[in-house]
Amino acid sequence: MARVISFIISIVFYLVGVAGLFYLILWIGNFIPINQMESETTTAPYISILINFGLILLFGIQHSVMARTSFKASWTKLVPKHLERSIYVFISGILCICIALFWSPIPGTIFKLAPGTPGYYFTYGLYFLGIAVLLASTFLINHFELFGLQQAYLNMVKRTARKPRFTTFALYKIVRHPIYMGFALILWATPIMSISHLYLAVLFTGYIFAGIYFEEKDLIREFGNTYKGYKQTVPPLIPFTKIGAKKLTPDDQIIGGEVTTI
Repeated sequence: MARVISFIISIVFYLVGVAGLFYLILWIGNFIPINQMESETTTAPYISILINFGLILLFGIQHSVMARTSFKASWTKLVPKHLERSIYVFISGILCICIALFWSPIPGTIFKLAPGTPGYYFTYGLYFLGIAVLLASTFLINHFELFGLQQAYLNMVKRTARKPRFTTFALYKIVRHPIYMGFALILWATPIMSISHLYLAVLFTGYIFAGIYFEEKDLIREFGNTYKGYKQTVPPLIPFTKIGAKKLTPDDQIIGGEVTTI
């Protein structure tokens, strides 16, 4: 019975996490009429800057710290291992909603595209493309493992997960982090670039680069030379370029298509 309850908890946490993510995404696109970034505010700009920085910092710390292998090793001594990811997703969803609800608007607008113009539709086209890329990328790896459902299900049926294998296909052939790429499109593709929106996009972009740095340290630790070779040939965010791809150094050599450090 306890295993069934754990699986039900994982479903609830999954729904909260996904709802929170979509709430944030729709809020960024100005589809949530509550506390929009361009709303009027009586808060002093420097106070708004501090509040907003704190919100994104809290989000970034939670995502970067809780996703690390070293943290998981200690954390799973306090919480059930099969619910570790579900708890992570639940907290992430709550933080996404908090960012949208407690964001303090900053006055000022850089540009505003009028509805019905080609630029207006183009930016929203990129925005929805970002949503599609983000969601598709989660299913290209393992959506249900990523959001914690698989772990609780396997615990319920008393099965163990297969050892993860490193594979690249579809979007992962052209960019190392398509989830982050999709999120970047969501952040930057907007017909209304206010100071408030720009600040949000800059802070979240900083989180993206920090997340890539720490995530890839874990991936290299897990997959070794296989990931080093992948990192050398595929860019992190911008497809069909070499921007961000690791260049070989005199201490590196390619053996069997993989990079080996001498």
